[in-house]
Amino acid sequence: MGDGKNRGKGAHPRKTAQLAKAAHKTVDESMPEERIYVIPLRGAKRVPRQKRTSRAVKIVHEFLRRHMKSEKIKLDQALNRKLWERGAKHPLPRIRVRVVKQDDGSVEAFLAE
Repeated sequence: MGDGKNRGKGAHPRKTAQLAKAAHKTVDESMPEERIYVIPLRGAKRVPRQKRTSRAVKIVHEFLRRHMKSEKIKLDQALNRKLWERGAKHPLPRIRVRVVKQDDGSVEAFLAE
């Protein structure tokens, strides 16, 4: 190992220790889980025109329930305003959200910038 060439003797001991430290740091259970999703809302076009944005909000809830494995979902006020920005008849085709799952299992969705 002293000649600087790795001759099939396994990873360098110092690198193994660094990898173990990095793995230990990422397994912190007290941190809330955070993800960014792009949610397609094209399914909202299948309902009557007056109900399209209401259906888009339901699609966001269903998507987050399925992907974050939680029943307690809260949408941020800015996210709700963005969904309703174009009125009830013309919802957005997709929306980008930042989702945070708290330690108690509740999920909060925010508008991603």
